[in-house]
Amino acid sequence: MSHSFGPEHPFKAATTAEKIFGCIIGSALGDTIGLYTEFLSESRCEIAYPTREFTLLEPRTEPGLPALDRPAFDIGVNVGAVSGSKQFLQDPFKCATGRWIKGGRVAAPNGSLMRTHPVGVIGVNLTEEQTWRLSVDVGRTMHVDPRCVVACCISVGLIRQLLCGQTQTEQDMDAAVERAYKWVRKQYDIMNPDPSAGLTESQIRKHLDRQEFAMHVYAQTLETLQLDDQMKMGYVYKCLGSVILALRLVIRRILRISIAVGMIEEAELFENSIVQLIMEGDDADTNGAATGALLGAYLGYANSPLHWRSGLAHKQRLMTKVERLTVAAGVGHGTLLSERDEAPDGRKKLQKKRI
Repeated sequence: MSHSFGPEHPFKAATTAEKIFGCIIGSALGDTIGLYTEFLSESRCEIAYPTREFTLLEPRTEPGLPALDRPAFDIGVNVGAVSGSKQFLQDPFKCATGRWIKGGRVAAPNGSLMRTHPVGVIGVNLTEEQTWRLSVDVGRTMHVDPRCVVACCISVGLIRQLLCGQTQTEQDMDAAVERAYKWVRKQYDIMNPDPSAGLTESQIRKHLDRQEFAMHVYAQTLETLQLDDQMKMGYVYKCLGSVILALRLVIRRILRISIAVGMIEEAELFENSIVQLIMEGDDADTNGAATGALLGAYLGYANSPLHWRSGLAHKQRLMTKVERLTVAAGVGHGTLLSERDEAPDGRKKLQKKRI
C-alpha cells in the first residue's frame, strides 16, 4: 500500500521528514567518514586510527559534482566504462548490459547501491513494488547484474518502510528483505538482462544464488563478511551485508535499552556503528554511504553526530535540496519551482567529450 502525508497527519509527516533528512545526510556522513579508511586493510586501519575518532576537515580535492563547478571524481571502473560509452546517452541500459557481458557476467559492483537510497524516500507515497521498480530503472542505467538490482531493491524497500514506521523489529526487516528477493527472482527481464545469449533456466537462476545471498545478508558479525578481502573489494553483496548487519545490530540495541538512557545512547548509535564499519577498511566510503542512509532513516537526523554534520562541506546546500525532496515526495509542504542546478548537466556544459 502507498501512504498519504496530508494535513490530517501533521505529526506523522514531521517525523517522516526528520527521518528523510537523517537518510540523506546520514549517507553523506557515512560516505565522507569512510574516505579515511578507504582501501585499507583492517590492520592498517587500526594502525592509522588507533583512537577510532574522526573529525571532518576541509576537502583536499577539487573534482566532484558539476553543479559545484567541479568535474566527476573517484568514479568506479564500471561507471567509468559505461558512462564513457559513445552510446550511453542514447541507451544507457544497453551500454551497461554490454559491459556486463564483456566481463563474463560475473562483476557485481556496489556503485548503484550507494546511490539509489533517495528512491526509498520517493517511495513513501508509492507502493512497495512501485518503489522496487523505480530503483530498477535507476540502478540499471549502469549496473544490470541481478545481484546489484536486488541489493538496490532491498535498500529502497527498507528505507521506505523505515520512513513509514513499518520496520520496528528484525522480523520486519527480514520480511522486507525476503519480499524484495522473491520479487526480483520472478522478474525474467531482471534475471536475464541479455535474452539473446540463450542461457538455460539454471544459468539464469544462478545469477541470484541463494546460498551466496544468505551468507551475506544474514551475517551476524563483520568478521564473517571479510570486508577487507582485497580480491572481492567493491562487491555489492559485501556492501549490502554490512548495511543489513549494521541496521540489525542497531535495532537489537534499541529494543534492549531502557527509556531512561535511550535518548543518550541513540545519539551515539549512528557514530559508533559507522566507525565500527569503516574500521574494517575495504570500500569504506561506499559501505558508509549505503549504511548511513538506512541508519539515518531509522534513527533520524537528530541522532546523527553533531560534530560530523557541522563539518560537512556544502551542508546548507544539501539541506535545502533535502527540503525540496520532502516536498517532491509528498511529505513536506510547498511549491517546487525548477532550479537550474537540478538539470541533468547541473547547468554546466559537459567537462569533456565522451570517448
